[in-house]
Amino acid sequence: MTNAGHGFGTTLELAGNAIAELTSIGGVSIDLEAVDVTSHQSASAYREYIGGLLNVSSIPIEGNFYAGDATGQVALKTLMDSRVTGAFVITLPAAFATTWTFNALATNVTIGSFPVDGKIPFSGSLQPTGKPVLGITASVNITALGITDNVGAATLLPAFAAATYEYVVTTAAAAVTYHITPTFAAGICTVVDGNGGTQTVLTTADTGEIAVSDAGFHTTTATVKETGKVGTVYTFHIQNT
Repeated sequence: MTNAGHGFGTTLELAGNAIAELTSIGGVSIDLEAVDVTSHQSASAYREYIGGLLNVSSIPIEGNFYAGDATGQVALKTLMDSRVTGAFVITLPAAFATTWTFNALATNVTIGSFPVDGKIPFSGSLQPTGKPVLGITASVNITALGITDNVGAATLLPAFAAATYEYVVTTAAAAVTYHITPTFAAGICTVVDGNGGTQTVLTTADTGEIAVSDAGFHTTTATVKETGKVGTVYTFHIQNT
């Protein structure tokens, strides 16, 4: 049975923010320079080589242009204008538990062409500098989680367990806010709420108040991330009863 899988759901982050609407993210390709050290004493007149410098090839990206992506596509253009490196992370789909973390220059940003009957594309190129870090280990789990609303304790279904990663949460009818307190052994936890807000908390720290949607469900994620490891993601579907 094959262990192959598709790449749908792969993300590219710049300074912790996902670049939106990407349709293709190039791979991390590393080459070793072979240095020719052949001499008159080389055995049987065969060339001899030693390992030289390692080089990471440019990484192309493609997607749909989104002018409102201030922390992604627009930030990539700003990074190129600055001529300095940015911090990037490629995160493969969860089944692979794999990341590439690297610093890179933004060496190209292209917006357009502008077809009469098609989408406006976005593309760019990243030139990694230094050694990229391959992470093939998941970050730690959240070991305990508190979630309450301003009226009292919210209801979490099923009951929290470290190895359960998706939940439904109901808040009281009168609730207007809720907050989350995660406990974990290492790294930091980034909470992205259903209202578009992002907070970063340390273990046992409170996110502060998050507004409850007026009706229906909205989704909040809590991602524990250790350096060089894949983030562990918990998903909470919040409903105001």
